[in-house]
Amino acid sequence: MRVKYIEGRQYMSQAARPKANAAGEAPVGRRASRVMRRLLRRAQAIVDDTSGATVVEFAIVVWPFLIMVFGALQLSLIVFMDQMLQTAAVHAGRQYMTGNAATAPDINTFKTNYVLPMLPGPFNPNLVMVDVHEATTAGGLSATEASPPAYTVTCSGTPSVCNVTQGNFTASSPSQYAIVRVMYQASLMGGGFALPGTSGGAFMMAGTAVFRVEPYSS
Repeated sequence: MRVKYIEGRQYMSQAARPKANAAGEAPVGRRASRVMRRLLRRAQAIVDDTSGATVVEFAIVVWPFLIMVFGALQLSLIVFMDQMLQTAAVHAGRQYMTGNAATAPDINTFKTNYVLPMLPGPFNPNLVMVDVHEATTAGGLSATEASPPAYTVTCSGTPSVCNVTQGNFTASSPSQYAIVRVMYQASLMGGGFALPGTSGGAFMMAGTAVFRVEPYSS
């Protein structure tokens, strides 16, 4: 076999190259290389074929993406509503603590005048429950007074209108300990999902303010 070296490259002479046999068939090595190249071209064509890939990728990604988006929106709404309930409880407690709410005759008036103005937007005013307890002794609130009342909703009429039973209300007395609770039963958006420990996607939220009534002049 005669081999030439030109500029550091190795070349096989024409006479030394494998020739076709009598039947005109290429040598086995050359046929194998052609088959391999053909297979590689087909494999590359399959890899490069992107027809329909966008639809498939979108179908795979869209559901996790939507779950993340709606989950973030729902979490933001829960945090927002919880903060609003706490703000309403602090605001109403401030009015109670300074004696401004001493003239409120009952819990509904107290709720309408001092709580609901702080709860616009996503809140249903009929389902906002307010509970106000003042300590009966100078030592502070007892366990019974500090315990939250039952949240009871009753619906009637056509179309159905639901209302929650309001809690206790005690007129403020100077220098006494008191607690103001604002409670609300919220539901998840869309339904079909439920937080752990909840029923039907509904869960209880509450804002609480505990304080000592100022020695105001009655």
